[in-house]
Amino acid sequence: MKKIIFLLLTVMLSMECVAQNAKEYVQVTTDKEIYLTGEKLLLSIQTVDENHKPLKLSRVAYVELCDVNHVHVQTMVDLKDGKGWAELTLPESMHSGYYEMSVYTRYMRNYGTDSFYRKLIGIVNLLYASSEDDIAWTTEPSAVMVQGNTGMATNQTTYATRSKVTLNLPGNLTAENMTLSVTRRDIQATNETPTVSPQQFLGTNNGKFVPEIEGHIVQAKRQNEESDLVQSNLGTMGLSPTIFNGTKQSDGSIYFYTTDIYGTQQVGLSGYNQDDAACNMVLVSPYAQVLPDKLPKLKVNENDLLADRSIGAQIEYLKAAQQEKNNKIYGTDLLGTQPSISYNLTEYTPMKTINETFIEFVETVKKDKRNGTTYLFTTETDRSGYSNWPALALMDGIPVTDIDYLMNYDARRINYIHIYRGKYTFGGNVYQGVVSFLTFKGNMPEYRLGDNEQLYSYDFPQNHPSFLLPVYENEEQKSSAMPDFRHTLYWNPEVKANSYTFYTSDLTGNYDVVLKGFDKQGKEVLWTYSFVVE
Repeated sequence: MKKIIFLLLTVMLSMECVAQNAKEYVQVTTDKEIYLTGEKLLLSIQTVDENHKPLKLSRVAYVELCDVNHVHVQTMVDLKDGKGWAELTLPESMHSGYYEMSVYTRYMRNYGTDSFYRKLIGIVNLLYASSEDDIAWTTEPSAVMVQGNTGMATNQTTYATRSKVTLNLPGNLTAENMTLSVTRRDIQATNETPTVSPQQFLGTNNGKFVPEIEGHIVQAKRQNEESDLVQSNLGTMGLSPTIFNGTKQSDGSIYFYTTDIYGTQQVGLSGYNQDDAACNMVLVSPYAQVLPDKLPKLKVNENDLLADRSIGAQIEYLKAAQQEKNNKIYGTDLLGTQPSISYNLTEYTPMKTINETFIEFVETVKKDKRNGTTYLFTTETDRSGYSNWPALALMDGIPVTDIDYLMNYDARRINYIHIYRGKYTFGGNVYQGVVSFLTFKGNMPEYRLGDNEQLYSYDFPQNHPSFLLPVYENEEQKSSAMPDFRHTLYWNPEVKANSYTFYTSDLTGNYDVVLKGFDKQGKEVLWTYSFVVE
């Protein structure tokens, strides 16, 4: 019932937005203008209305980094109250030159690609030369950032490596959507890098793309357009599985209205026609994938600081890979409810098959045949005995229909069996209970899917990644042998306080502090300051 109400609200709000011809824009800032391959591009996004005031409509923003031939990087960004931030790791396969970064929401696509926010991003590849390189090196020195009376100041003007910096911001700031970055001054463009960010839409709302007001809409289509699809399922595979049923659209496509799903997930997609036969589907890219017609040549200054910055990018990449931990958690919340009964199979004598496990100690689920097909049945909540309606079976979050094959699966691969009692409406069918099997890694090892079930690796929105800051408060931390080659000392996509602290790295040089925001007319304004690390 909750999902039905949610779907109705989504449709009603979407229709209201189209009827009112609501306009949506994005304000975007990045931590730098030029990057090396292997580094992370950090960006902040705020959705606003035509009067440049914060707008809380779309829940997802899309970011693409393209040259004239290819899309090189894509990501989705989760927006909470219209605000979000993300990081893009720049592959070492990218050539040197300018790229166009496009940022937009699904709803903005109703007005055409001219409504997208666009910005030129310089990329330099110091490891590999390419025939696609479009870069010119000059001997012009790095420009000195003009500070003026900006109101920003640090507690010192010169610092040693691995030292604490206290930064005070100007008082009475009136700008909106402020971000703060502290980066070393080394490589700079010597030609202008214009930002193309239209402030008015050139077309009318065609109403084709509904806004994502609660989360990302996964879109699929039938491989055979003539097949009569009556049920479609999408499940995220893993230790915290979630399932969604599809909604058929007037153009024949299928929408899965997801919410609170983040990062790269393995998803299972399945569909059935009116005769319960397989109806294969494929996922549709959610991106506009618009390439620029042309890009200017990137002209940058050549200096001696780039070598250690390149080494630093590689070191930071390796450190991030080593520090990444397995944060998977066994999820028990499914369809908004907790399981009625859970079995941790590590607490029992291992069995060879799930069927043997059911016989030995699972007392609340049984298998039975109906019209020649095997189903699982759970016990009732309000009366004794088993339900007359089949239960929904899930393997690591993926709906499975071949119960005979499931019962012969190796139970030693299963960690948990969660049993949910009660009535569930899913994919147009009513189930009396859910039986969820979770393997140790959540990846369905050696499990054979049905003919109509496909697995995909799908990138859901980023959920506000944290900018990690090392701390050097004592001599032991300062003398650590772990190298610190951070080029960006600090990044804050959500500036609210008047003072911030961070630590310098092992890289010496001039560092620029840039505070960006937007005035009431939607124009970008900035404050700058510089200090030295020796």
